[in-house]
Amino acid sequence: MKLKLESTTELTYNMEVSENDLGNVAPHWIKDDEVSVCQLCSKSFTALKRRHHCRACGRVVCRKCSSKKSNLAYDNNKPNRVCDKCFVILKNVDGKVVDQKVPKGVKLMNANDPSILSRYLQKSMDRGKTWNKRWFVITKEFAMYEFKAHHDIYAIATLPLPGYQVIFPVDNIENVFCLSHQQKLPPTYLQSECTASRDRWLNVLKKMVNLELSEESNRNSTHSSESSGSQNAEDGCYKTS
Repeated sequence: MKLKLESTTELTYNMEVSENDLGNVAPHWIKDDEVSVCQLCSKSFTALKRRHHCRACGRVVCRKCSSKKSNLAYDNNKPNRVCDKCFVILKNVDGKVVDQKVPKGVKLMNANDPSILSRYLQKSMDRGKTWNKRWFVITKEFAMYEFKAHHDIYAIATLPLPGYQVIFPVDNIENVFCLSHQQKLPPTYLQSECTASRDRWLNVLKKMVNLELSEESNRNSTHSSESSGSQNAEDGCYKTS
């Protein structure tokens, strides 16, 4: 089994901007690599479909969803590119509602919604031949959601945990564990970046697959949007320069 392990990069988050502050206060921008789809229409970004930032709220959106401009007080009332959602609020346009759109059959859920446990893990579906970095979120509904990036507005996969078995160790490989289904579904291999983080995930998963709420649900039912520094400290994972 080949392993791929990356240190969690420092995360940044945009804070929710109130309608009163919208346009009056400069927003916290979400980094480009923290979003894989437009935060309004959910279309995937590509080399041709580029990312743009809303100057009012800091969201990462596509060109189509940010084609308008509005004068922003914090920038000396200069016209700035804003997303459709903020344009409606700033211009006080009546009778028009801009909704977030997601693919049919996919549950709308922000990657930084309240959760029991959340973190970037490496995922493999071919017994460690290839790995992909994904943001995983475990909720009180006994489900684990998978996102490409931690600011995405919908999950690319959902794993109902009851019915799975947590396997550890896997081939005596450090920090790798496996979720295997009783109905012979393909096993999911996961890799954490350190032993402390691995043990935390194992503790939560072993309870959730048996329909037991982990102690984390009472102690840590918070937003996923924590910095990597705070997560690393909490897990006991420390980055070295």
